[in-house]
Amino acid sequence: MSTPYTEQFTRQSNEIINNTLRAVDINNKLATNTVDAARENLKVYSRAADAVTEFSNNIAKACIVFSVPEQQQQFISFARKVTDLTLF
Repeated sequence: MSTPYTEQFTRQSNEIINNTLRAVDINNKLATNTVDAARENLKVYSRAADAVTEFSNNIAKACIVFSVPEQQQQFISFARKVTDLTLF
């Protein structure tokens, strides 16, 4: 009579081990997907920041084109100073 109990215990133990291994595998895949999603979000954020910077630069250039010549020279001088500061 002990054989059926042993077989049942062995079968149930194997199922528990297999389920645990599957759960660990799923958890690992979830963690990998989470890291991949975070990496993609950082890339999107970086591209958005670049686009905002380019847009701001274009607005500044447009302001220079439409400004009064005296103001234009002052703005160019100021813009060069600011650009030089932001490079460091």
